[in-house]
Amino acid sequence: MKNVAFVAKKYAQAFLNVYDKHIDEENFRALLSLADFFKKNKQFILLLKIPHIENDAKKNAFKELFERFEISHVFLSLVDLLLEHRRSFLFPQVLSYICSLHKKYNNIEEFSIVSSHHLGEQYVSVLQQFLAHQTGCDIIYIQNVDPTLIAGLRMQSGSWLWEYSIDKKLRTISQALVR
Repeated sequence: MKNVAFVAKKYAQAFLNVYDKHIDEENFRALLSLADFFKKNKQFILLLKIPHIENDAKKNAFKELFERFEISHVFLSLVDLLLEHRRSFLFPQVLSYICSLHKKYNNIEEFSIVSSHHLGEQYVSVLQQFLAHQTGCDIIYIQNVDPTLIAGLRMQSGSWLWEYSIDKKLRTISQALVR
């Protein structure tokens, strides 16, 4: 398993050496959605491991996925290479490394912005600017609503967390009372 991860990361690094500049924010969001699809649909990976399925059929399946997720055609060259090397089953893992390395190379931080109610685009833009200022990174985000925050806001990435909510204040009070 460790060797598979190593090989997948090498494919991702090689791909980004050539195509990183072709990945804009819209395409990157699509890649993240596709990576999430693969996490939820592991049976797709099993189909890629079946040797009796022709490479053309596998490539067509990738083309359909790329069209569905609006992924750039430059990723077909990666699929061709993986098919040629009989490693198409590595694509989901390579894609995951492409996403993480692209974020690292381009100083991007991915945040989940969760609020107690829907925020307008103007408010989200202000929050995005705040996060960019605080982290020194370009910010991409996914916005969700969680009514349990009770008039609040939580912004979280892999490295950062900002929360201001009544729910947090209640948790703090509860922890203080338990002590």
